Amino acid sequence: MIETDDGKRMTARAERIAVTGVGAVSALGVGARTTFARLVRGERAVAPVTLFDTQGARCRLAAEIPSGVLGTALRDAPSRTDALAVLAAREALDVAQLSLEDGELGVVVGGTTGTMLETEEDVRAAAGAAAAERGRRLVTMPLSSTVSTLEAALRPLRASAVVCSACSSGAVALIEGVSLLLSGRADVVLAGGADALCRMTFAGFDALGALDPEPCRPFDVARRGLTLGEGAAFVVLERESRARARGAPVLAWLGGFALGAEAHHVTHPDPSGAPAAALIRRALERAGRTPRELDYVNAHGTGTPANDAMEALALRLALQDECERIRISSSKGQLGHTLGAAGALEAVITVLALDEQVAPPTAGLEQPEAPTLRHVRGEGEAARLRTALSSSFGFGGMSAVLVFDHPETPPPTTAQATRRVVITAAVPIAVELGSAASSAAAALLDPERSRRFDGATAWATHAVETARREAALSASDSGLVVGSAYGTVERTLRFLDRIVSRGLRAAPPAEFPHLVPSALARHAP
Repeated sequence: MIETDDGKRMTARAERIAVTGVGAVSALGVGARTTFARLVRGERAVAPVTLFDTQGARCRLAAEIPSGVLGTALRDAPSRTDALAVLAAREALDVAQLSLEDGELGVVVGGTTGTMLETEEDVRAAAGAAAAERGRRLVTMPLSSTVSTLEAALRPLRASAVVCSACSSGAVALIEGVSLLLSGRADVVLAGGADALCRMTFAGFDALGALDPEPCRPFDVARRGLTLGEGAAFVVLERESRARARGAPVLAWLGGFALGAEAHHVTHPDPSGAPAAALIRRALERAGRTPRELDYVNAHGTGTPANDAMEALALRLALQDECERIRISSSKGQLGHTLGAAGALEAVITVLALDEQVAPPTAGLEQPEAPTLRHVRGEGEAARLRTALSSSFGFGGMSAVLVFDHPETPPPTTAQATRRVVITAAVPIAVELGSAASSAAAALLDPERSRRFDGATAWATHAVETARREAALSASDSGLVVGSAYGTVERTLRFLDRIVSRGLRAAPPAEFPHLVPSALARHAP
């Protein structure tokens, strides 16, 4: 267990974190500025899927990137996800005008599916072979393979990390990037996310009834679900002193952030909006900003009935009457929901909104369900934007909020508290095989909540509960980080076998939420 030492606080304001480069690849184009320009014009990139057969699915549409625009990157990278990541990362470094020595750069990547599209092809090719052969790529190409690809394409790294927190992964990567900088583990950090379309996520969301057969309509009264997409985005983060010393143009300051997990439901958000509102308030407080200083929100806005209703309530709770003034939009009606890349892609959009002083619109929004929010519709609106916020409210309540300031916005006058942490409990658990070991784990688990747990999830939950009790902490006051190399391999392989052999319509909806690697952390609370 790691706890904050509240008796040790620093009153000096921490050095600001500069965003000096951005890069993006989306269904609207290769390049961050290209994507943003088309967003502002209200263009949409939703079309029939061509990467794989969608026969039998309720939805046949996605925001797919034409393979032809990816050039040699698709040929040179081990996977489609990696190709997207390399293109976006190179652009971000170019924009930052960096000349780095080997060992200066840190990289943090957020994602959910990694090489899954290629894994599906392997499973198809190995039909009838042994399960071990069909699952070969699942254990030889983990999510961390994207970092390896980036290191080979760019330069040797000083530090690296991979995070998976479902749809907030890309945003969490930026927060981890700040940690690398402030701890001195890297001088410059390239942080972002990447995810390609694949059968598994398409079939899973379709089976849940979460996909709209038509292009999605975030915050509209007639919304019926989300539209999946694919893409990658990265930002270059540096300490203010380093950016100033090399004369780098600052696109924005990453002023504040907040992380949280609701543990409300495996897929649905807390309908009250209270946990999400608390994150928005915490991120603003960390940035030293008030709702009165906030001018734009790039909302998570998936187009699903439950998420958008919750988020509208959260914005009202957190921002109060300022909601009527602050411009709000969701980019998913144009880019699709890019899952692990979404938080990073929307962070880039938020940075460019500040840089170009334009708030992009929400495509497909005709009749807002929450008319008291100041939705941007049609095309982008030119405006004076001083501070902007990007929210990522992920699958199962795994969420992150980022706050950015315009380069010319004065630093906050309020002090930011920096707290030390102390380790108060460490509980090693050796996983045994057999019924006795399973019974020991089951004794600590809620039978109703754990009935769909596999072995990895049961033991992760067992470890968390044992450590929490050892440290005498309540679950509501505790955060959780779970490390896993592969996630739930056997469960994923069974799901893939089913949709490959029987078609997308055979996807079992109750299984899909357990396949993302972050499910281990989502279940354990």
